[in-house]
Amino acid sequence: MNASNLFRVVLLLSLCLSLPVFADTKVPAGVDPTQTATDADYGHTKEKPVKVGDKDPTKGPKAERAYLDTLRDDDGKPVSYNRIGNFGAGPDGHIIDGYNVETSTGKKFVIYIDMYHSENDPVKQPAPVGLWKAK
Repeated sequence: MNASNLFRVVLLLSLCLSLPVFADTKVPAGVDPTQTATDADYGHTKEKPVKVGDKDPTKGPKAERAYLDTLRDDDGKPVSYNRIGNFGAGPDGHIIDGYNVETSTGKKFVIYIDMYHSENDPVKQPAPVGLWKAK
């Protein structure tokens, strides 16, 4: 195998290893499976909150809702959610908000969000494990 082909094989393997693994998981229609986090703690703990924001600092709550509106359940349906309060400072020193999230089948999660990251488009942030992102 020449160096060029070896490089292609290594690149392909590294791309495959960087995608989430969905063993025995049916990917619902209308979601992007590459937009689900691989870290089981992401979004599920205040130490690893979802980080979203808006260039206008007064629109952080709107960014949180924009993110939550993109989440889908195992049937590809939108989740329902309600804010349950703030949970104090997170790893960046920002206030972390918590949301109760419920799927169409009754699964419940608490998702933690840091809304003070204006550089993070809410639509482009991955879904926590157990949920999906709409295309």
